[in-house]
Amino acid sequence: RVHTGEDKLSCEYCSKTFTLKSSLKNHKKFICSGDKPFPCTFCDRRFARKFDVESHERIHTGETPFSCKYCIKSFRKKYSLTLHERTHTGEKPYSCEDCSKTFHRNEGLKLHKLIHTGEKKPLVCKYCPKRFNRRNSLKGHERVHTGEDKLSCEYCSKTFTLKSSLKNHKKFICSGDKPFPCTFCDRRF
Repeated sequence: RVHTGEDKLSCEYCSKTFTLKSSLKNHKKFICSGDKPFPCTFCDRRFARKFDVESHERIHTGETPFSCKYCIKSFRKKYSLTLHERTHTGEKPYSCEDCSKTFHRNEGLKLHKLIHTGEKKPLVCKYCPKRFNRRNSLKGHERVHTGEDKLSCEYCSKTFTLKSSLKNHKKFICSGDKPFPCTFCDRRF
């Protein structure tokens, strides 16, 4: 089906499509059945797969068993490690058939494809008409409306609604780094 362009297989419960029968079968069994036999030992959440509860429980334990071979970072999920290591290797395994642009993540490719269909910003804020093409940008924007989940700097306790704002603050204000030299004197900013 992948190569022939045959019709994809569709889940009758949620309409998600698959190219392989086994993927559809697993999806129906673990996602759409509603059966979640694996409880978290730390909280009330339940999961359809043992793998998912094990990964979730690492939130509670702080365990990060997947270590980067290029730096000191470690991760709770193997997939997070894989994505991180691509920042070191430059690997971009997902490419657009229309323009050959490549991406680190499949999600990036999916969002990019919307450019070719004309739907540039498909995600809409719950509170205003502003539109976004990235989920994390939408979430950060919605925090502006709700005021919840403020992100705070661990060095000075200043709070931010956007992760990118906190990251820039820590990089340029609280890190002590002053990467921009003045062209007239020896001061850095």
